[in-house]
Amino acid sequence: MHRYILLTGSTGSLGAEILSLSLRASIPLVLLNRSGSPSLKDSELKVFLGDLTQPKLGLTEAGWNHLAGSISGIIHCAADTNFTQSLAGARLVNVEGTRALLSLAASAHALQDQPICFCHVSTAFVAGNASGIVSAHRAALPGTFRNAYEQSKAEAEALVTEAAAGIETLIVRPSIIVGRQLDGYTRRFNTVYVPLKLILKLQKDLLPCNPDVPLDMVPVDYVAEQILLLYERKKRGIYHIVAGSGRETTPAELFDIAKRTCSKLRYPCPDLKFICSKVPSALRPLLAYFQENPRFAHSPEVATAPDFCGYGEKIFEYCLLSDWGKKPSLSAWMN
Repeated sequence: MHRYILLTGSTGSLGAEILSLSLRASIPLVLLNRSGSPSLKDSELKVFLGDLTQPKLGLTEAGWNHLAGSISGIIHCAADTNFTQSLAGARLVNVEGTRALLSLAASAHALQDQPICFCHVSTAFVAGNASGIVSAHRAALPGTFRNAYEQSKAEAEALVTEAAAGIETLIVRPSIIVGRQLDGYTRRFNTVYVPLKLILKLQKDLLPCNPDVPLDMVPVDYVAEQILLLYERKKRGIYHIVAGSGRETTPAELFDIAKRTCSKLRYPCPDLKFICSKVPSALRPLLAYFQENPRFAHSPEVATAPDFCGYGEKIFEYCLLSDWGKKPSLSAWMN
């Protein structure tokens, strides 16, 4: 029987990029989608309709066994990335969904008597409020998290590291994922995009922010490529996919690039002022990464990330020209 890699989250920014690269490289995939609509239409793609929050992924017993019998590994990208989500809500997808997929991997190992690779896409921000330079070998510290997303991802990591025998685990920790290097395309406008939209679309000129805080950002195509390389090289353990300490961008530099892009496109740009006042409670979850951040050690097994200054204008161009993803014709062309 032909064995596939199961990919979750293929309709998200990172999952869609992994799907695209895999199809180009003829890597055999099967998808688990809640909507049943893969991000790239392909008649040969096998798609299972499921739900990470349901027992056995919402599959029938026959569907579960069929899937378990046909996979050689899992790349788990799906996640609830809502920073305002409650801890109970974030755990539904990020923890319980991971638990269900680990159970599927265990079933696959039992049925096939072959090792199953489980690649879990986590986040470098399981470090929470950690100080100093955080290595990939450092576990998350209880009680240091800034939001339910970080805590639930750390809890999911703990499940993966305790996986049953026969499951070979690979945990990848990207930092803040932004659009593609070539054209800036993204499917999600969260994390750093929130204050960008606040400033550029709503023309606000005050931002409660530390202008010198390190923002570790990586383009989605680079992250997808590194995940597939680590997977194909049979790497196991935990790896950072980050810009790395000393190679981050700051909010001041970020908005400098935004200003240049606005000038180039003749788009109005307010004269931004950073204020070091207390962040209003309503904005705190959205601006957390503009206040204080850990710094991350680069994993030597991972290729050096591109410098944000080299592709930053493309990120802003896409935001402005697509009206933050609202112009479908431009989004479809860039995809």
